[in-house]
Amino acid sequence: MHIDEENWFKDHPSGVLHFQHLLKGEPESPDNYMYVLAKQVGEWSMPRHRHNFEQIRIPLVGSNTTYGRGVELKEGQIGYFPEGLSYGPQESPLTDLKPGEPLALALQFGGSSGYGFMSIEQRRTAMRELVEAGGKFEGALYVSPEGRRQWGLNTVWQHVFGERLKYPRPRYQHPVIADPERFNWLPVEGAKGVDHKFMGSFSERGVRIEMVRLRPGVRWTSIDPGAQRILTVLSGEAGCEGEDLRYLSTLRADAGEQLELATSDASEAEILLIGLPPVVLPEAASRSTTSTPTPTRTSPCTSIPASEDEAACGVRSCRVRHLRCSSGALVPTTGRPCSARSDTGTRRHGSAPSEAPRPASARPRTGPIAGRCPATSSRPSSTMPTGACSGPWTAAARVRWPRCATP
Repeated sequence: MHIDEENWFKDHPSGVLHFQHLLKGEPESPDNYMYVLAKQVGEWSMPRHRHNFEQIRIPLVGSNTTYGRGVELKEGQIGYFPEGLSYGPQESPLTDLKPGEPLALALQFGGSSGYGFMSIEQRRTAMRELVEAGGKFEGALYVSPEGRRQWGLNTVWQHVFGERLKYPRPRYQHPVIADPERFNWLPVEGAKGVDHKFMGSFSERGVRIEMVRLRPGVRWTSIDPGAQRILTVLSGEAGCEGEDLRYLSTLRADAGEQLELATSDASEAEILLIGLPPVVLPEAASRSTTSTPTPTRTSPCTSIPASEDEAACGVRSCRVRHLRCSSGALVPTTGRPCSARSDTGTRRHGSAPSEAPRPASARPRTGPIAGRCPATSSRPSSTMPTGACSGPWTAAARVRWPRCATP
């Protein structure tokens, strides 16, 4: 695959990032991916957000994009953004660059959770159908025919798959930024004149990122029996099975497929290599891999419909999912109290409004989040480790539970 200067698509919600699609995976597969070259033609920004897929980003020209909370990806660096991890707000001024000058490579792909990656064709079709139904897209948001505003990708996902978009719990606490300049070139065993910089392998899937350097006049056989590979020339020239490779030429090789690359006596080449092993789903997923804990069959706590969250907890515009226990207590699945602005002030679970208190029968019962005993509303005498529980409280994961003085 070579760059075609006439083949750009406006597939980013900002409208000012134009994509050239280099490679695509298999739609409906957990291994699906999209590999693009992005060209920025204007300034743009995005609020803090997250995805249910993974990303690898490489700015080729320009260090003008920041990702919030001190995360900055500079020209030549490589960023890994795990699935489920929030980042942003993104800010991307042109600074001293001209429109069209900032360039970056971006690989978006299904992660270890198995949620996969929605193809660009599915996304385009869904957006067109949603607009035809009377809605409209305003940047990253979708405005329904009734005027309701919501995150656009969530709406598109639900339109395509018929269910709400779910996010896995992030396996990493922050994006991972690697600076290739600080890595050493090490010889590739059994390949004279070939060096590499290994920059990391991520999640249980083992996605790997490395740079490979072919010195002048060498041949290198690339093969991996367990992973699909994406190779992109970042500098120099090389050849592969009679085809000339130059700047940003991109190759794909399936697991077990052999590639023969060679450089002339007058040139060398540096190649970005990304290894994508297949997604393997476990027989039993970790308790912390899903964003909404599901109670077990023996648990006295059950989830309630999303539409009932606000009515159940009494917090206006509450976006937290809840569990209703047999004791009548309400437990947020986030491990934190609900908090939102209502007509009578900011309220949390276990506290009444500052004005116009609700009847005792209508108040949500205090749960373990508030640090009080469900039965007596007294302070606990001690706390148990995270994840442990006593009495009827057995469903909500990752919550600190009180051990009360009374049984």
